[in-house]
Amino acid sequence: MNENIGGNGIEGIVNDSGTTAQYTAPTCVPPGNPVRVSVDIRWGTQRLLLSAKVRILPRDWEFKATLVHDNKCPATVADYAVYKAGFTFSLDDDLKIVDEFPSLPTPPEYGGVSACPPYTAAKRTSNDNLSVDFLGGSYDPEAQLFNAQFTAVFPVVIGYTLTNPDKSTTTAKSVAINFPPMELQFKEGTIQSFGGGGPVSFGLTYSLSPLKAGGCH
Repeated sequence: MNENIGGNGIEGIVNDSGTTAQYTAPTCVPPGNPVRVSVDIRWGTQRLLLSAKVRILPRDWEFKATLVHDNKCPATVADYAVYKAGFTFSLDDDLKIVDEFPSLPTPPEYGGVSACPPYTAAKRTSNDNLSVDFLGGSYDPEAQLFNAQFTAVFPVVIGYTLTNPDKSTTTAKSVAINFPPMELQFKEGTIQSFGGGGPVSFGLTYSLSPLKAGGCH
C-alpha cells in the first residue's frame, strides 16, 4: 500500500493468506486518492510485481439544489425568491444508487414584493416549492459521474393578486413545471446555470458532494 507493507487504517489494509491477497478500503477517503495497491509474487527464483491504482469512492452522498428568481420592473412585479431542496443517497457494492432520503422541506425565502406600473399593489398567492429526486441510477467509475433518473418540480412563475389603478384586482397564476424522470449525468461538485432575460431572470445551482463518515475529516 503506497510502499507500506500490509497497508494501514488510512490507505486501506492488504490481508495476505499465502496464495491470495485481499484489499480492504478504509472507512474514510484517504488524503492521497487514488492509492496504489501492489502485490509481490514470488515462486522459486521468479518474481512478479503487480500494481494498480485504486480510487476510494465514498458510499454516502448529498445532493442540494437552489433556485433563485429575481424579477425587476418593468416586469409585472419586482420580487425575489429563493427555493431550496435536496436529498441524500448511498451506493451499494454494485455502485447502484440506493437508500434515497429527501431532506427536510425548506420554506421559500422571499424578498420584498412591489408592483410595477400600471399596478399599484401586489400580494403573493402561490405556495409552490422546489423538489428534486433521484429515482435510481448508478455510478460510472470510468467517467467518474452518476447516471441518474432525475425528476423535479420547478416553480417558474410566482402567483400574485395585483391591484389595478381603479382598485379592481387581477390574478396572475403561479406556474410550476413537473419534470418526469429523465436520464441525466451528474458530476461531483457545484454547477450553476442561468436563464431568463431582461427584468426576469433565474439561476439554478446544484451541488453533489460526499457525506463524510463519522470521525472522518
